Amino acid sequence: MRIFVTGGSGYIGSSVALACRRAGHDVFGLVRSADKGRELSRNEIRPVVGTLQAPETYLSFARHCSVLIHTAFDRQGDGVALDKKTVETLLNAGEKGAQPKTVIYTSGVWANGDTKCALVDETTPPAPIQAVAHRPATEALVLGSSNAKGIVIRPGLVFGGRGGLMGM
Repeated sequence: MRIFVTGGSGYIGSSVALACRRAGHDVFGLVRSADKGRELSRNEIRPVVGTLQAPETYLSFARHCSVLIHTAFDRQGDGVALDKKTVETLLNAGEKGAQPKTVIYTSGVWANGDTKCALVDETTPPAPIQAVAHRPATEALVLGSSNAKGIVIRPGLVFGGRGGLMGM
């Protein structure tokens, strides 16, 4: 299967891309520089040098993949608007190329808000903290798409080998 990952060299995206490659898939990872691309190439992940701001730099690759995984978030400028634009671009790619398409959006548990230690699942309405107040609307775009099968993943606080939230 061909898989496209935004943020291919990022904290979450690099782990996702590597796991997909280790599972035997043909993986393309969006990176901002050739240096980051060489890092992916060492793991047999095909680098796509481009940016979220310029969909034309990655769209032709995304269209030829069956699974599109959006793990990137660019904090420069209006990251929220760019995140939504990227999701819309990936969902629209569902109309062309490899079919059927699955679009996976990486959100986060903060979309659940303060649960006061109560258990939550997919049926629990989101109550996001202010910093991620935009995510439920973006999640709804993914889940409501008619162009692709939409999946939303809400990882918890992620930490590990490259520092994560605490090592920023």
